[in-house]
Amino acid sequence: MPRDDTAEQCCLRMANVKGLVEAIHAVKSPNKSQLCMLSVNRDGLSLRWEDSSKSLQSSVWLHSELFAEYSCPWVRRAFGLNFSQFLDTLNVFALGTGAELVLRYPGTNEELICEMTEMGNVAQLCTYARIDTIEVPFTGDLMDAWEDPASFFLLSSALLKEAVEDLEWSSGSQSIALCIRRSPPQITMCAQGLGELLIALPADRLDGFSCAEAEVQHRYKQKHLRTAFTQLPGAKDTSSTVSSKVSLDREGLMKVTHMLNMGGNDLGFTAMPSALADSQRIAAASSMCVIQFVIMPEHELNEE
Repeated sequence: MPRDDTAEQCCLRMANVKGLVEAIHAVKSPNKSQLCMLSVNRDGLSLRWEDSSKSLQSSVWLHSELFAEYSCPWVRRAFGLNFSQFLDTLNVFALGTGAELVLRYPGTNEELICEMTEMGNVAQLCTYARIDTIEVPFTGDLMDAWEDPASFFLLSSALLKEAVEDLEWSSGSQSIALCIRRSPPQITMCAQGLGELLIALPADRLDGFSCAEAEVQHRYKQKHLRTAFTQLPGAKDTSSTVSSKVSLDREGLMKVTHMLNMGGNDLGFTAMPSALADSQRIAAASSMCVIQFVIMPEHELNEE
């Protein structure tokens, strides 16, 4: 039902519209009719979608300090949107000259309102859109099943992207086995399709490493790893020291975390230096967009 115009709205204003679009592209759904959930609370904004198989969940988290204005009158509100429609709308606003994007919710019919006002030589140009919201049932968080002890490694996003793409095109396999060995530290990815291809990731490029057992090995759907590693903006230069964190729990549940720096005009992933003082780390973290993927291992899928 239509709501009262005087009811409270959240108002979010952001200058880096292109950065927002890049972040959402990183978790883009291959299904054009896929629904996503947008959640607004007093700490920030998150967008989440779930693969139809329920074996992959991805999310984007934007801290409230990334916004030029962040006004949220409630503890938390969540609503559904058509993923492609939301992304296509933001793409239109990103074509502008750098004016700030304003997001308001809810409108008179519970819609999400997008606005941008640009100053021209003669007059103002106003761009305006309303996106219908949809009720999306929350099916649960895969991370609720996380079981320690966990293993993890930090490695260049570009190296991970290159490895997954090479395995996809060279082997034609539908799944990839990830193996982590403790001593000496070793990480391999193996695919079997038209043939077998094994890629050893360079141990000397690791920014962090921990293996809970002598050897940890699990198999994952190739399409899920492609979604988690190959859509990232800026992850092209294999000489980069920028890292992504890959964690595996005791049963093989995988969590992939990328940090996208949205503090300036340039986009890029960054590893936060451990030598920073606490106050510096807090300031640096507030300019980060957190992109996360949670992927079930293939043996879990086969048991369903």
